[in-house]
Amino acid sequence: MNAKTPPFDSLATRHSDMVLDDSRLSLSAKGLFVTVAYLGNKCKLSNLQKHCNNDFQEITSGLKELINSGYLKLEADEVSIKPAATFGVKA
Repeated sequence: MNAKTPPFDSLATRHSDMVLDDSRLSLSAKGLFVTVAYLGNKCKLSNLQKHCNNDFQEITSGLKELINSGYLKLEADEVSIKPAATFGVKA
């Protein structure tokens, strides 16, 4: 983190709070969301696997929860948090 970057982006913090408070999601999906937020948008699925001890099937299960709830999008093999205008809106 450089001097120009605030420690917490307020929009990202609100998004994380919304996801963490969503009782429809598994704890695994919530942890996956926080990991994607940490790694940044367009993080590769292979990079997600390097940051946990879950197998690919467990990761894709959590991704499906988050995508179906309108929090993440998956394009090719890149995962991103949906923009504010569509965050939480089911596809």
